[in-house]
Amino acid sequence: MAYNVMAKYHNDALFTNTSLTVDAYQQKIDNVFFWSPTLGNPDAGYDGGQSAILSEKQGFRSVFTSDVNIGGIYATFIYGLDLLNDVTSQPLLDGRIWVPEMDMSSKAGFLQIKWELAQDWTLKAGVRREDISVTVDDYETLRLCRDATTCSTPMQVSGGDMDYAATTYNVGLRYRYSDAFSPFASYSEGYEVPDLGLLLRTATVSDLGLIENEASIIKNYEVGFSSQLNNLFFTGALYRSTSDLGTRSVYDPESGIYRPARAPQKIWGFEATAEYTLNDQWSLQAAYGYTEGKDTQNDTYLGARQISAPKLTSAVNYSPSQDLDVNLNWLHVFSRDRFDANEQGFYSGDQGPIDSYDVVNLSVRYQLNNWELFGGIENLFNADYFPARSQALRYGTGYSVKGVGATVSLGATYRF
Repeated sequence: MAYNVMAKYHNDALFTNTSLTVDAYQQKIDNVFFWSPTLGNPDAGYDGGQSAILSEKQGFRSVFTSDVNIGGIYATFIYGLDLLNDVTSQPLLDGRIWVPEMDMSSKAGFLQIKWELAQDWTLKAGVRREDISVTVDDYETLRLCRDATTCSTPMQVSGGDMDYAATTYNVGLRYRYSDAFSPFASYSEGYEVPDLGLLLRTATVSDLGLIENEASIIKNYEVGFSSQLNNLFFTGALYRSTSDLGTRSVYDPESGIYRPARAPQKIWGFEATAEYTLNDQWSLQAAYGYTEGKDTQNDTYLGARQISAPKLTSAVNYSPSQDLDVNLNWLHVFSRDRFDANEQGFYSGDQGPIDSYDVVNLSVRYQLNNWELFGGIENLFNADYFPARSQALRYGTGYSVKGVGATVSLGATYRF
């Protein structure tokens, strides 16, 4: 069972040159995963197990936007507050608790400023301060067995609080040399808390405070350009990100489960997009993205949990009126084969080779007064394929789930 409720308020003129947008939302998720033999415990009568994510979230976000003129320099200030409470656990359907309940509260304030300098330069800069607290009660890790003789050791873990705080920054500069060439450069920081569910369920210490759960600061660098040539608009960008602690997990062949790995890493890649407008009704789009990454401590490539195979997407858009939009898009996922199999011909963890595949989707949107009606067909031609993540996470296991067949969806939105 799942539901998602959101209320949104917008005021274009809260006061002089300032608008306000407020979002309040609540979400409940109950997702059941596949059965896995690695969740077994023969001594207790379990030959496997099936887990579920139980999550309840509620949040509030306020965003103010103010336009000002300071000495002939136009600036836009975007500032506000984010609040979130998330209570999540991951039990097994047979009654065992794999990941105990985590009660997370987060509050963050942010400020983003955009300056228009002369007619050719745009400067952006921002800061975000976030404080996170996660409360976990006392719990015991599960005894899980890869086979009848290879099992993990249960641990009694004393609960408590895990607190995180960080201030992150970003800055970007764009120069409008001409419509045909507008270069930019940017630097930004991200703040990522490790996979706490993974840390808790694989704990090998008796106290929550002893778990290595330090958050990662991720530094992102990007340079690129955009160009407008008559009806053709295209962009290109190179990017690179680094982290001293990394964010990945590694497969433990002895227990059959993933464990966190704290090691420096770098990720790099490039992307290009293009859009061509044929006329008022028809347009074409295309985008290509390539990403690669390494654990720099061990000089090894990162697996599919962090690195996606190269992708090409293209689309045809048809808009005969302001009320109707029709979109046909094609996704092509390229192959990626960075790792070697072991002597038995098997791949470890998320290192399986990825074979290319294609998926075509169709979507339609229609505006009828205050109603927006939408629908679509995912996998229009009912392609038979394994998604890239399923391919990488070891064929022949519960991770090997095929992509959905042709699927029809319908929906509606009403605006007050």
